[in-house]
Amino acid sequence: MTIKLAVAGVRHPHINTILAEAESRRDVELVGIAERDQELRSGYAERYDAPAYEDHTQLLDAVSADVIAIGDVFGDRGPIAVDALSAGAHVLSDKPLCTAGTDLNAIHEAWRRSGRMLSVAFEKRFYPPTIAVSELLRNGELGELALITATGPHKLTRHNRPAWIALCLGIHHIDVMLALMGPWRRVSAMAARLARDIETDDVSIAIVEFANGALATVVNSALSPREVSHLRIDTSRATIEVSHLYGYSNADWTYTPAPQVAPEVAAKWPPDVDEPSGHLAQLRELVADIRAGRRPETSGAGGRAALELITAMYKSAFTGQLVDQGSIGPSDPFYTSLHGEAQSHGPEIGRNP
Repeated sequence: MTIKLAVAGVRHPHINTILAEAESRRDVELVGIAERDQELRSGYAERYDAPAYEDHTQLLDAVSADVIAIGDVFGDRGPIAVDALSAGAHVLSDKPLCTAGTDLNAIHEAWRRSGRMLSVAFEKRFYPPTIAVSELLRNGELGELALITATGPHKLTRHNRPAWIALCLGIHHIDVMLALMGPWRRVSAMAARLARDIETDDVSIAIVEFANGALATVVNSALSPREVSHLRIDTSRATIEVSHLYGYSNADWTYTPAPQVAPEVAAKWPPDVDEPSGHLAQLRELVADIRAGRRPETSGAGGRAALELITAMYKSAFTGQLVDQGSIGPSDPFYTSLHGEAQSHGPEIGRNP
């Protein structure tokens, strides 16, 4: 069975990785590309020898695709996902899936009605070390989970990264944190525009309490000269860490057992398999899910958890409130916008004079 893939929007470079890895598979065929920008549209059509269309509606009318991969600008992804699901296609969207709770719920309803697959490109969930640590936590091998620290220093280029930094720069670590820690309970956060000439924040810091009682700190920065992301997990039996810039492999992870853990036990913690960073593992899983009729891990609640937490982080930053999980509903101004009713798009909380 060949999976027919079409692309809606090529504005984010992550779509290039998805296309390249789809091209490497014999069981995936590219059947069309939609892009509003004429130059980009022509370039991609020529590069991949695929039919090109001016927008996603033309694409959906013209081709019969099993999967629509979405790589358009952040704010336009919601309607594309809804239309694709409603047309009977599965969806693989670059992160973030959308930027507002209104779009998120519309996508969720379209997904529920359609019976199609919805997968958000949180590819780090599918890397062997992430899977290994998740299994170790789930089976109790690492003991009680106490603390996780996630830092995401990253470059911020005005033209191609104009969004809120937690949404754009920190979302991968936030998603991995949620995949490892489980449901969150409440969050307190601050955000500021300290140095960058941008419309949003360039630093955000959050403290998250999880349903299991564990705590996490999440730091996102567009100001750090050393652009290295770091994730540290502290449990009663180990400290596990990874430092990297973009993707990571087994070599980037360290496992430090507690004194009571025998060395031969800790030696079994790292995964036996390794593979290059990218979207290949997630694409492989999505194809397998489609064939087996399974729901992807980043579908439904798994796909929306990161955006819900990020929205709550910004509500806390703007209002100074402790925000509970599930408390942002349709009547809340933060349901439709990450800055709520604030007149400025840049948080002033904690801003230097």
